[in-house]
Order: sequence, then structure tokens, then C-alpha cells
Amino acid sequence: MAVVGAAHVAALGALLTNGLALFAADSTADRKSQSVGVAPCACCAQGQSGGWHFAESDNFRVWCQSNCGAADSIAKQCECARSDLQKKWFGKDLPADWTPKCDVVVHGSAEEYVRAVGQGSERTAGSSLVTVKAGRVVSRRLDLRADRGDALSAVPHELTHVVLADRFIDRPLPRWADEGMATLADSATKRGEHRRDLLAAVDRRSDLRVAELLSMDGYPSGATWATFYGQSASLVEFLLERGEPEALVRFVSQAHLGGYDAALREVYGIAGVAALEKQWKASVRQPQIEPATLVRDELRRSNRGG
Repeated sequence: MAVVGAAHVAALGALLTNGLALFAADSTADRKSQSVGVAPCACCAQGQSGGWHFAESDNFRVWCQSNCGAADSIAKQCECARSDLQKKWFGKDLPADWTPKCDVVVHGSAEEYVRAVGQGSERTAGSSLVTVKAGRVVSRRLDLRADRGDALSAVPHELTHVVLADRFIDRPLPRWADEGMATLADSATKRGEHRRDLLAAVDRRSDLRVAELLSMDGYPSGATWATFYGQSASLVEFLLERGEPEALVRFVSQAHLGGYDAALREVYGIAGVAALEKQWKASVRQPQIEPATLVRDELRRSNRGG
């Protein structure tokens, strides 16, 4: 989930000032490795509880309260996840290295995480923030919680938001697409929970009209939160069964310009939003095809030349 709190950007200031100053002062540091360009981490901000450690790669700067090796490992795994997500959604048309790099802050406690991200983040394991000014990205950031077990479990979901933001700078992704596409990177257990939430809403007849879902600018109220996530994920999966991931990116881009009805006809051959709702609703209780399988099959077809 992308969570933006009032303290989200400001909280990184002192941390970066202390850590980067010390890291830059180490003139003997080999700033790149032969693999993914991970610089050796440097302990910084002496006197802080637990000690902060730093590592830098081609596209990430990682800060964590852990042993020195952890920061290097997190940077490498973030690089791999970024590459996989870009190939999945953009195919061969891959963006260049990120400038600015994405800051990844791993918090040692829930209190530190909520203080940095803001109220409302208590139930989340990670958050993402991309800031755009004058038509370009000026900052990228992930905040992760180490107290929830695997600190990297939230990376694929949150990094999906950051990767997709590169293609939607002029106008951000609609919420249903942003969250629905990100849920594809969640674990099978998490996706199963979203599906159960959707089916429960359908049984209660409290699911959202597709036109309402598509037009949402922000997140819904708490009462429809679970339905929103379940339905967004289901709609994305429905569209992925009818085209490769790049087609979904193209569909959302075209919808920005000419509306959903025209984009549905052009990309998926669906008559419009009303037809989409009818077809999607009929598919809800059918056995689901694993999204990862859809992407894998598409890659195999591409490798075979069609």
C-alpha cells in the first residue's frame, strides 16, 4: 500500500545527512561491485539505538538497523525485484537507471515505522512514496518494517508502485490499477485473502460498481477497504487473462486520454464499462488462473517467437 504521512519525507532528512556524510568521507570505499553495483555498507549515526547501516547500488540506497551485511543483501534483492517488475510490465521497453535512486529505510520497530510514515500505517508492513515535480520524479522511497518477520516481504508490492510510477508521471495511475497490479506481487496467501474478501462482498451484494471503482481518485472508507482491494485485484486478473501485462499498462494509459469505453474497445475488444462489468461479474466465481502462470506462459510464447 502506498501510504503518505506528513512526516514521511522530513523523517529521512537527518538520517540521510548523518549517513551520507560519513559514507562519502570514506575515500577508500569501493563504490561498486561486479554484480549489481552494491557499495560496501558503512555504519553511521553513532549513538543511535541499534546503529544505522548503509549500502548503495545502481538504483537503491538502503538504510537499516541491522548487521552490516543486511543492507548489502537488501540492495541486491531490491535490484532483482526492480528488474523482474520492469520486464513484467514493460517488456523490452525498459527504463534507464533511476535518478534519483530509491531510498529504502528498514525500521527496527513499529513505532519508528509509524513515526516516519504517518498515522494509518499501523496495519501495513511497508509503504512507498514517489514525489513528482515539474514532470519528473524527484524522490523515490520505500519504508519497511523489520518487526513483522521478513522485512523484505513487502518489497515486491511496494516496489510495483514505484516502478509503475515511471510510466504515469503526468497523471498517476488510478487507485484500482495501482493497487490491483501491486497485489499480483503479493504472496499466494495474501491474494487468497483478497479473493475471500471479494467473494464475501459479492455474497452481501456490497461489491462496488465497476464504473465507481474505475473512477476512484483516492482510497475508500474503512468500511469498503477490503472490498476495494479484493475487487481491484480481481479486475486486474480478469484483464490479464485477456492480454499480456503490457496491454494492461497500455489500456490504463489510453483510458487517461480517451476514457475507459474507448480504451476497452481498442485494447480488449470489450464494448465498454457496462460490458466489462457484466463479463467480470460472470467470471468472479470461476476457477482462477494464477497470474504468475499467465505471465510465465506469455514469456514462453515470446521466447518461441509467438
